[in-house]
Amino acid sequence: MASFDIQTRADRVNRRTLPVSSGTYITGRWCSIDGNGYAAASNAGSVNNYLIILGNEVRPDSIGSSSITVQYGSNLFMLNTYGANDTITAGNALKVDAYGDLVVASGTYSAVAVAYAETSVNQGIAGLKIRTLY
Repeated sequence: MASFDIQTRADRVNRRTLPVSSGTYITGRWCSIDGNGYAAASNAGSVNNYLIILGNEVRPDSIGSSSITVQYGSNLFMLNTYGANDTITAGNALKVDAYGDLVVASGTYSAVAVAYAETSVNQGIAGLKIRTLY
């Protein structure tokens, strides 16, 4: 399970619950929403993706695994485990790949960026601070 620290005040993080029809959605990765309003696999290279802040990979609460919680809007996060599948430099525009991980978008600005890097990290290293955009 991925982990992250929310760097924005928790009451300022916009969040919504998405129903899940099937599949496992992991905390710290990204997903999209299908035409019926259900959580779906990430759309690689699209801004129609949401950071999962409570996945259904482990849900001991009463909600069960039929829903996940995602965030939207501009917020700060520190990724502590995986969630970035590239070597990243501070200031890089980041997009979502097909696995729901962040990768560098071409150039410093990209129409498909969902976040910007606030720190630099090598691939597979924890400690990437990101600012989400949507």
